[in-house]
Amino acid sequence: MARTTPDGGAPEVMPSQTDTAVDLVLDDFSTLDTAVMEIMPPGLGRSIGKITFAGPNHPKTVRWNQQQYEKTQYEERQRRLNPRWQPPEKTKEQTEEENARWLISRMVDWDIKDRASDGSIVQVPFTEDAAMKVLRDPGKSWLYLDCLQF
Repeated sequence: MARTTPDGGAPEVMPSQTDTAVDLVLDDFSTLDTAVMEIMPPGLGRSIGKITFAGPNHPKTVRWNQQQYEKTQYEERQRRLNPRWQPPEKTKEQTEEENARWLISRMVDWDIKDRASDGSIVQVPFTEDAAMKVLRDPGKSWLYLDCLQF
């Protein structure tokens, strides 16, 4: 904050009015390798599980980003070679599956339970196939949307 001196000269700079000085370095603001999303079904008001997602520096994220970069480079090369070339159009289902694959590519682990045929509650191991089944289930579209927004 600046104020003018009594003689009307150049403004003097006022020191900041913070209570405490904290020493911070740039590395204190690096992104996390993983982040955990609580699974909160609509209307329940409490968590029933967790999904751990890869952060920007996680190897899974780096690998997905590299694959997307290569795909984009391929498409741009095709357009340069043939200006009339267009990537194939996708159906709604193909777009949803591609989005689900992107979500799964970011998932590292989860804590999800299911009901066995005898009614007991069992842990569902994280696999890409299990994740695809859960995310593509129309009855769990709320979870798919929560993951997209996370």
